[in-house]
Amino acid sequence: MIHLVLLAVVTAAPVPGGDGKPAAAKSFQVAFPALTLINVGSKEDPFTPVLAQQLGYHGIKALTPGDMQSILGLERQRQLVGCTDAKCGVELASALGAEAVLNGSVTRAGKSYLLTVRVLAAHDASTLAEASTESDDLERFIGTFGAVAEQLSRQLSTKLGLNLEDTSVEVVQGASRVKRLSWLPLIATAGGVALGTAFAIKSNASYAALTTPSATPLDAKTADELATSGRSQQTISWVSFGVAVAGAAGAACMFLLGGDEVVRAQASITPGGAGVVFSGELP
Repeated sequence: MIHLVLLAVVTAAPVPGGDGKPAAAKSFQVAFPALTLINVGSKEDPFTPVLAQQLGYHGIKALTPGDMQSILGLERQRQLVGCTDAKCGVELASALGAEAVLNGSVTRAGKSYLLTVRVLAAHDASTLAEASTESDDLERFIGTFGAVAEQLSRQLSTKLGLNLEDTSVEVVQGASRVKRLSWLPLIATAGGVALGTAFAIKSNASYAALTTPSATPLDAKTADELATSGRSQQTISWVSFGVAVAGAAGAACMFLLGGDEVVRAQASITPGGAGVVFSGELP
């Protein structure tokens, strides 16, 4: 199923600030019809309000169906939202006093949820911004809406020369997952040291048997077997110590270069309760 998304673009140039950069636009107003739910299996829509909230945290003021009904009236809202051509998109934005129209869908396939949002210019249908997110866990899926809103805000800011205000809060959660798992290569280090030491002892024992004077001289066959065995044991010992060194180096790199895990936090209120949404990038 193809969903046409229309966007009315404001053509006025941004006013530069004192530093030569675009002046901060506290919000960019968009008409946001309800997300289309595909195979979700629920009559209620918990997704649209959450995404609208996250858009607001990233400088995009979303006029939801409830806002549209208050401004336009129920019948007029149905006429405009139900129409998908470019003329209706411009008319909807104009009637609401909005600067854009944004649309998207939530699709469920098996256990997986997929959100896709796309913004197109009304005058030529060129893509201005698009984002998507997917998860097998419903709560985690909704929790990624903040990252989607941030992507849309950045793309629109770049495309339209805006400087949208971000009211989310940056939170440093501590060591990243990579840093927290930096101990794993040390398992290889410990194993390498243990194995290398064991084979080094065996190699030294073979060498001692060959070089230590004995009342009973070794025959040629036995001496050759000891020499061959000693060389093999020595090789395994050096390889094991090499693995140990590599594991230690890997652990050091993971710890020193793993960095910290930084996320952005926003409050989220849904029909089923309230919470805090965190968005960020995995290391």
